Formats: sequence, structure tokens, C-alpha cells
Amino acid sequence: MARVMPFGAPCRGQYRLTAMDEGRWPGETENHVVATLDNWGERCSAVILPESDVKVWELREQQIVFVTGRRRKEGAQEIIDVQALYPLPVDLVENGALVLPGNECPPRAREALARLVRLNEEIDPPALRDFLTRVLLDPTIGVPFMQAPAACSYHHAYPGGLMVHSTEMLDWARVLGHIVEPGFPLAPSLVQMGYLLHDLGKVDTIHGGPVLANAVQHEVQTFVRLGRHLAWLENQWPEGAQWLSVILGYCARSPKERRHDAWMGAQAVVFLDRLSTSRDCRGNRVPFRLPDPPGYEPKQEDRDDE
Repeated sequence: MARVMPFGAPCRGQYRLTAMDEGRWPGETENHVVATLDNWGERCSAVILPESDVKVWELREQQIVFVTGRRRKEGAQEIIDVQALYPLPVDLVENGALVLPGNECPPRAREALARLVRLNEEIDPPALRDFLTRVLLDPTIGVPFMQAPAACSYHHAYPGGLMVHSTEMLDWARVLGHIVEPGFPLAPSLVQMGYLLHDLGKVDTIHGGPVLANAVQHEVQTFVRLGRHLAWLENQWPEGAQWLSVILGYCARSPKERRHDAWMGAQAVVFLDRLSTSRDCRGNRVPFRLPDPPGYEPKQEDRDDE
């Protein structure tokens, strides 16, 4: 006889499956499976009963899964009694930042992770949004990007500093995109994406160990990490892939080699990179607050923090 599902609030959503363990109810002879599920805002346990239709043998750790069930609490722990759970192909993942394991995010980078989630929800066109999801689902990129410092000692030199540096000027990136390319409606999104990814190679050169750090420029490694994702974007939106490559290629040049007549969107990314770096270096010495971009409306929780 099938066990009756315990009472609880219905729930459904996409999660990262970070662990699976077997257990047994007192007095039972069959094992059940307890899966640990993560997204950017929570960690919970999902109980998969033996009589469920879940194909446990198809699951593996770090997969993105879709879950339906009922949510309850055991003490302070969130429990989902699973009705359905199955792995998702990358094309069906709604937001790559949303399924990053927030429980593993360094405390100083949690606000940056929330900003990344919003960017992955809002950025247009859909091909660029899907491109970002694919980048963040890449196991060599997503979690390391969330945890890496931006430098060894210069700026944002703490766990999570790379994501902080790469998100803190996103609102200004959108504003500058409008200003420098007023006749190109998609320039704001491309400038935002270029700024977000301009230092991505540091997941290897700074966070990955001394071998690459001493041999490869992080700008070059950015192209290595993004290569197959840029190829995907080129199939979906050739123009966008080309403009994004222009931005990253411009960032990879030394200051002396950067042409002053280059595309203004690329120059805006370099400017914002320097501004973020200077802000952090100065902020380590004296209190410093960058003014909000024109038209920016802080959320209520931001006002409460002031």
C-alpha cells in the first residue's frame, strides 16, 4: 500500500542536486533516498520514497533537476516530500544563476549573487539570456566564478570578489550602453554581458592555481572558457556573438594597443572595470559610495540598509 503523502504546502521548482544518501524509516525494511537540493536562496532535503516513480538511477550529483512535492519542516530543516523529480536538459533551465548553490557562496558575495540572478532574468534578447544560463551551468565556470577572488592582493581580493567586481557596475553598464550607442537598442545588454564576463578567466588564473597564473593572461583564458558557449551564441544570434567578442577582445589588449576609435560599448566596459577597481582600492582606505545611476530606483530592502 502506497504511503500517504504528509501534509505540507505544495511546491515545485528547479534545483541543483548536490548530494544523495540512503536512509530508512524506523520499522521499515526498504531504504528511501534523501537528496540535498540547492538554489541561490536555500538548501533543503528531498525525501524520495521507494514507491515513487522517480528513477533514482538516472540522477547524479550536480545535475539540475525539476521537483514537485510538498514542503514541510522538521525542526529548523526544510523537507520536500517528493512527488516527481527528474533531471532537466540545459535548454529547459530557466535561470542559470538561480540554481547556483547559494549555501556555498561566500558571505561577502551574496548580494552580488542576487544581482546575478536578476540579470539572468532580465537581460534581452532571449538568446543572450540563454547564453548566460549555459555559461553559469558550466561546471568549470559557475561555482568557481561565485567563489573566486578578483585578484591576489590588489582589488576585491577575497573569496567571491570576482563576482562582486563583475556585478557591481551592471546598472551603470546599462546606462552607458544607452548613452554611447543610442541608435543600437541592444547595446545596453551587450555592455552588461561584456562587463560581467570581462574577467572570467580569473576562475583559472587566480582561483585555479599557480600554473596558469604564471603562464596565461586571464583575458586569454576568458576566451578559452567561453569558446563553446560563444559558438552556441553565434548559431543563435551571430551579431550578438560578434559584438560580445569585440568587447572581450578589446579588454584583452594592453592599454597601449587599445584604439581610441574602437566601438564605444567596448570602451565603456574598460572604463567600468577601472572604476570598480578604483572604487574598491579607495574603499579600503576611506568610506566611498558611488552615486546611483540616473533613473535607478533602489528596492525597499536597499533603502532599509542605508
